[in-house]
Amino acid sequence: MAAAGFVIREQPHSVKVAGEIVGDLDILAFDPKSDAVIAVSCKEWKDQPPHTKDFNHMKELMDIEEIKHGVVAWTNVPAGVYPLIQIAEKKDYRFVVLDLNRYEELHNHMLAGERDRIEDFFRSGLGLAATKAPTLGQEISMRKAPAQKRTLHCHNLLPLHYGLDPPSYLRNAYFKPSEAKLRVVPFLLVNFHAHKEARVPGTGELLNSVNMEIGSVCNGITGKPVSSDDLVTQLLREHYGEALKDGLIEEDGFSAEIYEPKINKQEMTYKLRVDAARSIEPLEVSWTTRRGDEEEEHTRTVEVTPNDLRELHSAMINVPIWHAPYHIGVHDYVREYFATTGWSIRDDMACCLQCKQPTAAICTKCGIVACLNHIRECKTCGQLFCYEDSVTCVNCSSIFCKAEARGQFCMTCGGFVCSSDDVRCTTCNSTICGEHTIKCIECGKPVCEEHQIDVRYVGVKKRFCSENCHSKFDSEYRKKGVLGKLGKAVKRSRS
Repeated sequence: MAAAGFVIREQPHSVKVAGEIVGDLDILAFDPKSDAVIAVSCKEWKDQPPHTKDFNHMKELMDIEEIKHGVVAWTNVPAGVYPLIQIAEKKDYRFVVLDLNRYEELHNHMLAGERDRIEDFFRSGLGLAATKAPTLGQEISMRKAPAQKRTLHCHNLLPLHYGLDPPSYLRNAYFKPSEAKLRVVPFLLVNFHAHKEARVPGTGELLNSVNMEIGSVCNGITGKPVSSDDLVTQLLREHYGEALKDGLIEEDGFSAEIYEPKINKQEMTYKLRVDAARSIEPLEVSWTTRRGDEEEEHTRTVEVTPNDLRELHSAMINVPIWHAPYHIGVHDYVREYFATTGWSIRDDMACCLQCKQPTAAICTKCGIVACLNHIRECKTCGQLFCYEDSVTCVNCSSIFCKAEARGQFCMTCGGFVCSSDDVRCTTCNSTICGEHTIKCIECGKPVCEEHQIDVRYVGVKKRFCSENCHSKFDSEYRKKGVLGKLGKAVKRSRS
């Protein structure tokens, strides 16, 4: 923080409400240039993994202190923190997230004496005033520094209409790919016009004909023909006219790789012509001739030859394809799709990993993709979690993520009981769920199955929480006559 030009006021800073400490901010910093106060949370997380509740607690302390700028400096930042930051920033909060990788990067800048880069990182992230104007020496140094982004030129490039946005079918698509690549692959597209006629010998009567256009595609690197039902063929047939003669690719958050063609265009065009001619069904024709009073039937098969195909257009078209790997929680995924149309080539996120149904969301904790039947929303934090990372209260059916679950487990069945529905055994003070809660017939207090006292009166089972309640009931029972005893037993059993 000092390298960024901030002044450390307190370390730590205790936050109080009505004179009582409700929590600590690890560092309270001050920016002399903007008079902004900055709250910092520093966690190494050696003993326990971080949770979204830790960020929520930090923000609650900031609200009490009326602080709008915060730094989350954790060695491991859970994925669920990022959507919470997005929500907070809509309310004029500004946060900088500093994980282990970012820390090492800033540390290297500090060792290299590049304090301005550290300051710019924090100020831009926190929305504070920019650093002072660079000196002439700094400007010269920046000009000599290697460019972080490249602009690549590409001939006959299909346009990039789709970027690196997460898939739209995910309800909580807040993540970004790691080391995304834009692969530009050349494909040779040749359009032919095929024309062939089958006529009656002698008379020239037209019996049948072929008159069609056919597009052929092959990989510009391997020379391997692409089938007519492949997505690449469909893409080129529908969009080759949109190819940019002098296309530009500006790297921004991804790297681009343009592959050069390795085939002989003239030789491959002839091969595609031969293959296209073979793909056309031969013409089966028949006709009748008469000699005197006799008729003679004739049949003939007319095949389309490469000479019957006329080349209309040929071009090497560069097709941009996104390769987007994701590391979310403990899961890794890869998505590959055409940057022109968004059509999917490979999508590891598309199907629920548990039942193969269409994916609806991703678990905030472990990162598993799941359908609507295998994802649930936490009642407290509102994030989405899989069954493994969430619990359901057996009493009220409320769902909680494990980080926000407040409650106990039933001593009889082991089911989770949230704090709002927590019922304790009068005898042992253990938590019991509604299904395994027994009410004392005498006092009405709850008791567990292990500590209940069962006694039968006139064949009717009575349950008590203690010997005192049993004795009281038994004393009243014995004072009754035969009919009174029967009435008391039946009456209490129905109450």
